[in-house]
Amino acid sequence: MKRLITKIILYVLALTVFTSTNLFSAEPVVTVQLEHQIHEFSERPRLSEVLAHLPAETARYWPSSKLFLLDTADVSEQLALFSSMSTSLLRSEKENMQVVIAQLVNAISAWQFAKRIPITIDQDLVRVQRRFNPRFDSGNYKLVVSSRPTEIQFWGAIGQAKTISHQGSKSVSFYHKQLSLSSVADSSYVIVVQPNGEVLKVGVQLWNHTHYELMPGAQVIIPFKTGLFAKSLAEFNQLLVSLAVNRVY
Repeated sequence: MKRLITKIILYVLALTVFTSTNLFSAEPVVTVQLEHQIHEFSERPRLSEVLAHLPAETARYWPSSKLFLLDTADVSEQLALFSSMSTSLLRSEKENMQVVIAQLVNAISAWQFAKRIPITIDQDLVRVQRRFNPRFDSGNYKLVVSSRPTEIQFWGAIGQAKTISHQGSKSVSFYHKQLSLSSVADSSYVIVVQPNGEVLKVGVQLWNHTHYELMPGAQVIIPFKTGLFAKSLAEFNQLLVSLAVNRVY
């Protein structure tokens, strides 16, 4: 009888462990959206483990690769602030400002945003240097990888967003001359957001010109004019930079 009771107890314990293990494994610690597929990991993976799911035969342009953490409050707050500030500008400014803001709102409303994680993504580097092969924190992610982009994107105080074909060795001012700026745009400088996440303010006029080359897939923000009584526009320009960094494309 004692043996039977012992067997029953051991069986129940084994069943409990088995059930709890399955319940634990059923809840992934990390999920990653990658090329229209969702990959689930029961333990925190390293970057190399995630990249292993990419087709080997496809050429990648690693500098434009981006990792985003989904469903974060700070990005939602940025979008809420953009909505509030743009609404205020539409109500308080002159018609030329209203037209540009309306076009900008229309463009941004069609884009996707998430919190960008500032890491270098390169399948070759992760194999040779451990510091380029970090382990993911728990959460839901989207990893964007692509072939080499062919265009530069311009948006901000220019009304309709514009794309221009990338040309190697050309400076920012080369592209800037091809734009039709609005009367509310600051024509003296632009803010470059490279696809690798680097952000830089670059002068484009003769007196402040800097020869700075754009990477394929870069975003260039045309800022709004600011002045002594236009602190809100300076804050609005900075908000556009934050949105550009967190833009999923």
